[in-house]
Amino acid sequence: MIFSHLRYSQWTLAFTELQKTVQKGTLLRAPSVVKMYPVNIIALRPKRDEKQTYQLDHLDRLSHDGGEILNQTPVINGIRKSGSYGYDPVMRGFKHDQINMVMDGLQSASAACPNRMDPPSSQMAPNMIKQIEIIKGPHALRYGNSVGGTINFIPTEHRYSTNGERYGRLASSFESNGHVFRNEGLLGFRERDMISVFCIMVARKRLPKRRR
Repeated sequence: MIFSHLRYSQWTLAFTELQKTVQKGTLLRAPSVVKMYPVNIIALRPKRDEKQTYQLDHLDRLSHDGGEILNQTPVINGIRKSGSYGYDPVMRGFKHDQINMVMDGLQSASAACPNRMDPPSSQMAPNMIKQIEIIKGPHALRYGNSVGGTINFIPTEHRYSTNGERYGRLASSFESNGHVFRNEGLLGFRERDMISVFCIMVARKRLPKRRR
């Protein structure tokens, strides 16, 4: 027989003990003492990655500049400097000279034109970029001092080959807002030395004038 009580916990009686209990008519048991030691619970907040990498696809290469690509990432926001292009990146509240803009390891111009009409991100050609490396905070120190962080635009690597090889790509898009056609292409030949030609074209269709 098995007894269960909050004070005595679980208590099991064998068949012989049960017979003796029936003969005596009483059942006595001393309470058991359980010592519990203090338990410390420590919760650690998972540390997010200080460095994030954004891989470009064919649609990203049709963007107007590097700032338009950065504005699509949740880490970075942008201040638009003109109607169609010129996004000045903002990362965790830091902007302008507080963020390092790096192209293939070399720091870009921090200010171009008065009032930053052409921010450094507008000087990055998306069709020549492979990926974008975003480093948060001033702790990396890889590309100099930066309070807000570093944005490194990594271009497409050179592909050398001993055998002659031709390669290329072509992408196109259409925007109904403004009837804008965007075309991007790459044509190259490699044999020991690599020769590549990048091109991008943006065309806007003229809308017919409305008659009054």
